[in-house]
Amino acid sequence: MERAYVRRFLSRFALAATTLALLWDAQALALGKTKTNPPGTPQTFAPRSEAGLRIISYNVWGLPSPLLQKPSRLRDIAREIPEVGADVIGFQEIFSRKTYQLAEMPPYPYVAWGRKKTGAQVLQGDGLLIVSRWPILEQDRISYTACSGTDCMSRKGAVYARIHVDGFGEIDVFNTHLNAGGSEKTRIAQMRQFAAFIASKRGDRPVFVTGDFNAQPGSEEYRAWMALTGMRDLHDEFRTHKPVGSSVQWNGFTMDPKRNQYYKAFSWFVKPRRIDYVFALDPEAGAATEVMSSRLLFDYKVGGRHLSDHFGIVMDLILRGE
Repeated sequence: MERAYVRRFLSRFALAATTLALLWDAQALALGKTKTNPPGTPQTFAPRSEAGLRIISYNVWGLPSPLLQKPSRLRDIAREIPEVGADVIGFQEIFSRKTYQLAEMPPYPYVAWGRKKTGAQVLQGDGLLIVSRWPILEQDRISYTACSGTDCMSRKGAVYARIHVDGFGEIDVFNTHLNAGGSEKTRIAQMRQFAAFIASKRGDRPVFVTGDFNAQPGSEEYRAWMALTGMRDLHDEFRTHKPVGSSVQWNGFTMDPKRNQYYKAFSWFVKPRRIDYVFALDPEAGAATEVMSSRLLFDYKVGGRHLSDHFGIVMDLILRGE
């Protein structure tokens, strides 16, 4: 009898906590008028060119138990995402142990972990993971000193990997997840620390940044980030200079309550937004990066449901050497 009561309590607690977490994320998104996107359809991804690089950024919504929803979708991510043929993937919200299978996918033998759970005062690590087809030569990580709200229960930060890409050379990849909800001042403080971390690692190599920034283009945080780093927003660059096939591709909304089943209940007040990014910074001399394609990933259902509360980003790049 006691066990049944505990199970009911945990189930109700998980539902309530997940709703609160979604509402906390939702308040980080400003209201505004946007185009309505139609349902996504499965895509096929051609092999990348020999001189190219394919990068994914994906928040997998891997909350710790008992907050984790539909855990079987993580198995589907591990099965489906290698088919995209990315060279490097930056994952966010790798909290649940069930997400660790994403660090064991055969095409990606090289991994760089963020900070895992440590200490009595921090309930979770930073939930960050980089996986690569190519050897990781160096890795490092930082934890942000600033936080607010429920995000202080985790230890958000950034993870770094210096990777040797066959046929091109070395690149620097950083992955981060900034504070959800709360004041933009918290995210800007995190951005300053992140920018200093990037500067400390930078050599004469192309830099790529993946992550969930919880800030939309044009926001105070976004403008601060661009001013701090001089980064190139690759999706914005793509739609400015390349043919775009649809409003879905043009908008690139990675959090879209009108299209994602997990946010449908909030679609009446949360507007679609692009808060997940791939940024780039070219070295002062030598290599240059050209964006060939920017597409959403898993904005369609697999096995009858979406695989996360975010859609991923697939970025195809050409790396041009000296």
